[in-house]
Amino acid sequence: PGSRVGVIGDAIHSYWAHIASLKIVAEIRPKETIAFWAQDSAGRASQLELFRSAGAVAIVADQVPPWAEKSGWVSVGNNDYFLHLFAEMPRGELLTKASESAAVTDATPQRHVVLSIHTH
Repeated sequence: PGSRVGVIGDAIHSYWAHIASLKIVAEIRPKETIAFWAQDSAGRASQLELFRSAGAVAIVADQVPPWAEKSGWVSVGNNDYFLHLFAEMPRGELLTKASESAAVTDATPQRHVVLSIHTH
């Protein structure tokens, strides 16, 4: 309980975080998710490091494009969610929390950092 996570996608409706007692500390908003996935691996790695520096131990992404490079990401259940874990949190603990809360539809907005994708 209380683990800090990041979201790539719709953080406002990330009910799973509230139910699993996780705190969203950073996000890339839905309108910028395609830009995130379209970056090369160095660009994505740079963005992931920003999540880590915001205190996230994991990142949950929703609505990941089928063409996206998902190396380092794990599919969560039978839905559109993918999980990227930093070394600080055991994989099974967060996967269990995310899976158990996948059927709940209540959301509670939380204060967090919004990351923006800047393309050149």
